[in-house]
Amino acid sequence: MNAIAAGSYALGVEPIASAIETLLRREAGSRVISLDPNVRPRVVGDLAAYRERFESLLAYATIVKASDEDIELLYSTGDLASAARAWLQRGPKLVIVTRGEKGPLAVFGEGVLERPAPKIEVVDTVGAGDTFHAGLLSWLDVNHLLTPQAIASLNETQVTEALDFAAAAAAIVCTRRGANPPSWAEVEQFMAARA
Repeated sequence: MNAIAAGSYALGVEPIASAIETLLRREAGSRVISLDPNVRPRVVGDLAAYRERFESLLAYATIVKASDEDIELLYSTGDLASAARAWLQRGPKLVIVTRGEKGPLAVFGEGVLERPAPKIEVVDTVGAGDTFHAGLLSWLDVNHLLTPQAIASLNETQVTEALDFAAAAAAIVCTRRGANPPSWAEVEQFMAARA
């Protein structure tokens, strides 16, 4: 197991929230931990308590992937880069904010990187965020970069390629009805057709 991906209401609902926190604390530093708040207000209820729990987990995280909507729900702000930078200062080495048709934004080291989203005909956005997250982790794994040390040393070219791959995977899902993620080959074909 190279990475642990955790998030959404499981971080705010007991007893699983405490079990996840124990797991992340135990595994921090030995493998990549990627968090996605994927905020679901109707499920987690108290957003302030959820935000506090999520922020306590940032010390264990290597990567955080969030949507612009997550940040707006948690902090009532549209200043995505500042929110991402604040998270980065708490421990993660890479923070990515997905912004729908505006494309992803990444904060890492001293840099802020924005990438365009592929132009598509949107059919359904269900599963887009999870597919982006999976595509990101898959790209890092295939390129032998899915370790805490490698994530901490990512350069702009690597982050650009990871974001573009993940955004392409998410775009493909948005052209389909339901959460139907693409294969690696489908993402490569999609990207090649737009190169």
